[in-house]
Amino acid sequence: MRFTNKACIVSGGGSGIGKATCLQLAGEGGHVVVADLDLGSAQATADAIAVAGGTALATQVNVGDSSAVQAVIAKAVEAYGQLDVIVNDAATMTFTPIV
Repeated sequence: MRFTNKACIVSGGGSGIGKATCLQLAGEGGHVVVADLDLGSAQATADAIAVAGGTALATQVNVGDSSAVQAVIAKAVEAYGQLDVIVNDAATMTFTPIV
């Protein structure tokens, strides 16, 4: 297991590729902080990891706010004693006419 006892943060971990990344990291032994703007989605991912026997915690974060990102990093270090992996999968999309 490549990520055994590695502390991992995945932003955008509540759905899509971010969720799949969280599940994969946990499946390979990682301790995952599921960070997402939607706390309910983050918690659902963390719960799925726990049901599968992994370790995860959910947190809400707006990655556009640097102090919020720093708080998530501090939370990971507090929970797991270290931080080894960060995956930035969060995205912000703005749809506006270009013409």
